[in-house]
Parts: sequence; C-alpha cells; structure tokens
Amino acid sequence: MSRHPRTDEIARGNHVVPVEFAQEMESELLTMSRLCDHLAFCAKHAPRWRSVDEDKPDDDQTVILHLQGGEVWTGFHDAGQWRFVSADPINEPVLHWMPFPEPPEL
Repeated sequence: MSRHPRTDEIARGNHVVPVEFAQEMESELLTMSRLCDHLAFCAKHAPRWRSVDEDKPDDDQTVILHLQGGEVWTGFHDAGQWRFVSADPINEPVLHWMPFPEPPEL
C-alpha cells in the first residue's frame, strides 16, 4: 500500500518526514521560542547588582548589599550612611547593592 506524500508526509529540505513528526517539531520550536522570550524578559527585569558609585537606593529601602570583603548582607542607606537591617552602621565599604526580587504570587 503506497502513501500519498501530500497527506501523510511533508518535504523538509532534502528530507521527507511524516506530517505528525513535522507538526510535533513545529510545536516544540514554538514552545522553545516562548521559553527563550520568557528567559529574555526575566533577564531584562531581574534585579541586578548596581555600583554604589553610579546609583544608591532610596533612603530606608531595604536592599541586598555586597561589601568590600565579599560578604553579602541586607541593609539600607540612610542620610549618607549604610546600615545593616538592625540599624547598626556598616563600617566596611559597600561596593554594590540590588533590590529584592518581587515576591511570588500566592
């Protein structure tokens, strides 16, 4: 029994593949394309480290801090002074900061 190429096979370049396979691959490519779009969106909108030389957070905004010694803490900037969340002053240079990510939806 011969198959009619127009109903159950489709040409792809120099190859002939079953229509179902071609449709499945097109669906997978669409899914991968959507995933790539989502990853690009996340990368663009994800919190990033910011140099304190270029930008500082709003006063009293709790942020993530990167200190000169390599440690990472939470704290805030208040009237020219970096402070831990306990309000104790930070005596080591703060190099970078970043805002917290958005909380998950409940």
